[in-house]
Amino acid sequence: MPRRTLENAMQTKKKILETAQRLFSRRGFERTSLSDIAKGAGCTRGAIYWHFENKEELLMSLLESLEQEQFGMEFLNDACDPNSYNPLSKLKKWLSALCDEKNIALLNSTLISMVIMIFNGGSNPELKEMMQERRIQKNELIAKALKNIVSKGQLPSDLIIDLAVEHLCVFIVGTFHRSRVTNTNVLKNNFPLFIELEFKAIRELTEEKLRTNSLP
Repeated sequence: MPRRTLENAMQTKKKILETAQRLFSRRGFERTSLSDIAKGAGCTRGAIYWHFENKEELLMSLLESLEQEQFGMEFLNDACDPNSYNPLSKLKKWLSALCDEKNIALLNSTLISMVIMIFNGGSNPELKEMMQERRIQKNELIAKALKNIVSKGQLPSDLIIDLAVEHLCVFIVGTFHRSRVTNTNVLKNNFPLFIELEFKAIRELTEEKLRTNSLP
């Protein structure tokens, strides 16, 4: 594809995603059609289908785009990189993005409320399955990062990875929900401390602790 054509296609895709975010936030997923999105983006339905198989894939691409742009996914990917000098610091940076002001606003948006309803409901099994698959992939990335951190000697060599992943996911989900139901100042102001305490707890999830029944 010629460079100019590729640039135009990427601009169209960006416009489609921006329009989808606006309309999904305003109308919800079911009440927003691809025709609505095409009209708002100033393109044809064919242009949408060139980039996305269906409306479900469009929403998943939107969520992935927001994750990449706002939630520092590059830090999680760096934490997985065997060539990373300090993968633990990369993982902590990824977590710290949860309490960024802009991200707290997104977590409290109608778009995320819509996503929660889809994930917890049964109105769109296909989309719910896609979200569950994405969650599994994220957990696998976290596990890969933790294994890399262990290999660098930054976490105990006998760390129980599955338990550590679950512990970290509880921390992430807890932070997500607290940011939606309470005054976030305490959370934001103390989040670096909370991250350090989280990894202090994770260091205790070892085979030795499990054998001796001395897990906290």
